[in-house]
Amino acid sequence: MSDPNAQSPGFAPAPSATDREAVMSALGDAYAADQLELDELERRMARVYRATSHDALAEVLFGLGGRAAPLAPAPRHATAISAAQGQLSARALEFGIATIARAEVVPDRAVMLAILGGVDRKGAWILPRSLKVFAVMGGVDLDLREAQFASGVSEIEVFALMGGVDIKVPTGVRVETTGVGILGGFSVEGADADPGPDAPVLRINGVAVMGGVDAKLKKLKRRVGA
Repeated sequence: MSDPNAQSPGFAPAPSATDREAVMSALGDAYAADQLELDELERRMARVYRATSHDALAEVLFGLGGRAAPLAPAPRHATAISAAQGQLSARALEFGIATIARAEVVPDRAVMLAILGGVDRKGAWILPRSLKVFAVMGGVDLDLREAQFASGVSEIEVFALMGGVDIKVPTGVRVETTGVGILGGFSVEGADADPGPDAPVLRINGVAVMGGVDAKLKKLKRRVGA
């Protein structure tokens, strides 16, 4: 009888969360050494997230003066274990998983403004520690599924007047909402109830007047060839 846990010769498990964190750290070191501009850092971070093999992950560091990150050997068995144990869980692969940016690359603050129109932010980007969002008869769409979070607390302060703010959240983030709704409201749907003691915290507050602020765990559509 064949072993049901045996790997086929051509099967290679995806890099572990520890592998990805090692490459992220090496990218942060390269940025601190002025080897990368911020936009290039963000593009390479996106490639780290999308890498499905150890070779693809190692290629992210190409051209950085021989800089390398230690990659753990692939496990013999490709069983589904939790992210806390060093592997991406099936849920994380479906929804995306929160990753932590190095402290020196996280902006302190930023502002997004939508008046009689719409603004969206998605893809690979670094969420500032403090983000102020104004939606006045307009809409703001924040997609955090490929974003990098600061360690600890990140805050999104919203003022919505006859407008709406939609926030897509990856798994592994603790979401706290303290907003005030006046003929409007704040809601959180599907976020992790217990993402772990070291999980980043996303604190959403502010005021919604005849408007709404909705945070949801959303699926991340995989790119072809990613």
